[in-house]
Parts: sequence; C-alpha cells; structure tokens
Amino acid sequence: MREKIKTEIAVLIILSLVVIFITGFWLGMKTNSSRIDKNNSSGEVAMCPQDVKRCPDGSWVIRVGSNCEFSACPKTDCVGEGQSLGPVVPIPAIKPKECCEGLTRVIPEVDGHAMVGTRGICVRINSKI
Repeated sequence: MREKIKTEIAVLIILSLVVIFITGFWLGMKTNSSRIDKNNSSGEVAMCPQDVKRCPDGSWVIRVGSNCEFSACPKTDCVGEGQSLGPVVPIPAIKPKECCEGLTRVIPEVDGHAMVGTRGICVRINSKI
C-alpha cells in the first residue's frame, strides 16, 4: 500500500513540474512578444537588438520597426555634449542656443588663453563631492 502511495506522489510531482515548466515557457514567450515587431510589410517577424542610443539632449531611444532603426530623438533647441554653441556674432533674428540639461558651457583655451570668437562648447562635468 505504501509503495502505491509513493508512486502516486512521484507521478503527481512530475506532472506538477511539467505544468510549471509549460506555464513558465508560455509566460516567457508572451513577455518576449512585446520585443517583436509583427507589423512589417513582408509579414515576417522581426526581432530587434535591445541596444539604445543616447540623444544630444541626454535622453535614450530604442530600436523599433521592421528595419530595427532607432526611434527619433526628441527635437530640442539645446546643444548636445561636445557640440559648439557657435560663434559670437549676434544675429538679432536668431536666439542663441544653450547647452542641454546637465551640460556646462566651457570656453576652449589655447596656451592658457580663452579662444576668441566662440560662445563655447557644451561638456559634461562630473561633480564628485
């Protein structure tokens, strides 16, 4: 009698593990389907790499669409890291641009002297306290 109970318990445990495995596999496939683009023109499923691109304003975008191209960066009037703010020539009709959030304007130096004619370059300065 005890042998029969042990066998039934073993079968029940094995069936439970199979159900858990199948459920986990199904949930995993359901979760990954959000990363798959099914709306391409050829009807094929396209899976994009899960990398990101940093935009000039400091935000990040991911790859989307059937060609797995990066989403467009948000349009901004600020100047990104490493970019010039332009020359110091005032043009009344054009508002001068500023550095994006988190960036600081720095005037480049040559031989210890500030470079003449530039409004500066936007750089990220790490503050360590």
